[in-house]
Amino acid sequence: SAEHYTEAARDEMAILRQIARGDPKGDKNVVRLLDSFDVRGPNGLHACMVFEPLGDNLLSLIKRYDYHGVPLEIVRNIARQLLVALDYLHREHSVIHTDLKPENVLLTTHLRWRAKGKPGAARVIANAASR
Repeated sequence: SAEHYTEAARDEMAILRQIARGDPKGDKNVVRLLDSFDVRGPNGLHACMVFEPLGDNLLSLIKRYDYHGVPLEIVRNIARQLLVALDYLHREHSVIHTDLKPENVLLTTHLRWRAKGKPGAARVIANAASR
């Protein structure tokens, strides 16, 4: 039901706010919820979330390399950042990510990487369930 989706969105917002409070500098690589609001439309009330600006997802990067493998340097960089994010979610918030897939790993670009056109950082979308 539509109410079920709105309730699920509100639960996720509460988790994301808790996660953000524990990471004020944003160095744990978890996507940051900036704001939220409701919109009433012909199909009912919709809960909307506003996130920090981010780039493509990991699947887009995999496709950019034509499914022939992302260079090891980039894989190591992204894997390291994913592990930091997942460790933070688990240890600090007792949250287990329940939908980890390339589409839910969003990429940012650091200045040091921009000249080479390579993605520099990853952020995990915190689709999560509390223990």
